[in-house]
Amino acid sequence: MGIGNTLKSLFAGSGASDDVGMVVIDGVALGESSGGRSMRPRDKVAVLKKLAVFVEKEGVTMTAILPAPPLREAADGADYRKITVRYTDGKADAAKIVGRIVKRAGNRSGLTVVTQKREVEEVAASLGAMTMRPATFKRALDPQGDGRRGKPSGRKRRPQKQGDQPEKIAEEQQTREPQDENERIVNSLIDTL
Repeated sequence: MGIGNTLKSLFAGSGASDDVGMVVIDGVALGESSGGRSMRPRDKVAVLKKLAVFVEKEGVTMTAILPAPPLREAADGADYRKITVRYTDGKADAAKIVGRIVKRAGNRSGLTVVTQKREVEEVAASLGAMTMRPATFKRALDPQGDGRRGKPSGRKRRPQKQGDQPEKIAEEQQTREPQDENERIVNSLIDTL
């Protein structure tokens, strides 16, 4: 399913237009977590490459907003494989850039802003654009449709308590003495089968 159909299904019943033609992406939200540090150049390039494949496949117009400094491969305002790339110095700057893009867009109902920043979301929504969280957009990007890429989540599993072990529970049930006469009869019938 393409992003146009995916977005239409996600916004069904919201009065959104059937035409999803332009997507503005908060590139930081789509990048790999770098522990609070700014996005590394190779992370920026990886995000742009992933988005470029998507743009070619879906045929949408896209602007990606990434943190400064600009890449050699794509200067501020330049195109990178059919994606216009803009750079910001912070949340306020990102909200201004998105505001300008939305104001210039002819069909605002066909414009979707993908961001995790509340300030940017509020600006886009107040100007008539649809907004979407990055997690939702990532699911639409995923060709498998389940939102997972086969990578571990990075979270550690909690260790099982001794009482949680299924083998131990099964062993205890087998060695336990029947409590009443009915339980003994049922157990003997099960043994004969």
